[in-house]
Amino acid sequence: MSNQSWQLRLRNVLWSLKDNKKARLGIMIGAGVLGVALIIVILLLLNRRGSGNGSDSEIINLNAEINEEENIGYRFIDGVKVEQGKENIYPLAVMIENYAEVRPQSGLQKANLVYEALAEGGITRFMAIYASDENIPEIGPVRSARPYFIDWAQEYKGVYAHVGGSPEALSLVAGLPDLVNLDQMGQAQYFWRDANIAAPHNLFTSSEFLTLFLRDYALQEKFGTYSPWQFSSTNDTSQSPVAQKIIIPFSSASYAVEYNYDRQNNNYLRSNGGAPHLDKLTNQQITVANVIVQFVPTSLLDYETGRLQMAVQGEGRAVVFHNGQATEGKWRKTATTDRTLFFNTENTEISFTPGNTWIEVLPDDRNIEYN
Repeated sequence: MSNQSWQLRLRNVLWSLKDNKKARLGIMIGAGVLGVALIIVILLLLNRRGSGNGSDSEIINLNAEINEEENIGYRFIDGVKVEQGKENIYPLAVMIENYAEVRPQSGLQKANLVYEALAEGGITRFMAIYASDENIPEIGPVRSARPYFIDWAQEYKGVYAHVGGSPEALSLVAGLPDLVNLDQMGQAQYFWRDANIAAPHNLFTSSEFLTLFLRDYALQEKFGTYSPWQFSSTNDTSQSPVAQKIIIPFSSASYAVEYNYDRQNNNYLRSNGGAPHLDKLTNQQITVANVIVQFVPTSLLDYETGRLQMAVQGEGRAVVFHNGQATEGKWRKTATTDRTLFFNTENTEISFTPGNTWIEVLPDDRNIEYN
């Protein structure tokens, strides 16, 4: 058939529609439906692309079985692949001191999560959270409790190990329904003191001693009941790093924290007080997959002792570092036992890189540097 015949037919069809209102209406409706469907498809595609912190297709389904034959799953606390049955081990939180003269500490590298915040006199303190089955022969030095660390520990609904604490902390931790209190003062059999180190900086525990505590208190069969964060299966390191160095000024030079990005291994090397921060068990510099800086309202609780109080419930400013990138945003904690969540400026929950995370908690009148 010639091109002229096709053109004549098309002209006749279009001309017939001129006086056929039903046909015109049908075409208009069909075009409208097609347009709406096209818009929906485009929006879905854009949504799957996400905001640069891990799209829907990249977010790890922690409850999914990777491969039944390989018997592998994802660990809830840090998104790391583990043997099935070990994804959601009951969490143990241990208070560890950071007095400059006691470094290096033992067992910090093996922690899945570490909180660092000021205690008294500009000295910071750690709360290390363990939710794996790794053997850790020494953890410490173990130190005393503070109320805001207890507030964070309640998010994990596990064990909180410490030696004594401030009056406010001891009053708070007594009888909490979602937190098992393990205080060396009264439960000394799960700790030991190193005679070669001066007290009170010589108290230690271990994964073996903590496991004995779980057995003795019929907790060895329990699993975690906390809400896990999101983790991304795609760690894009192709972009030029914009956060190769992070400087966090807690107080004096002895407690200044610095992280330097190692692109080859896609992690951050931690320094404390101007020197590489080592773990005594390995004599290696501590490495971190995710660094979170959380700014919280902080005030003086007791003038004589210098004890602080921190408002860790509500929301505030935060910066998240991973894959050599920095994401400005905010943190939010809506209830005492709710997990603190982190969001970007578009209010999208941030997806983390599988691996350990250090949460650096600063007073909200401080600033950090990164470049």
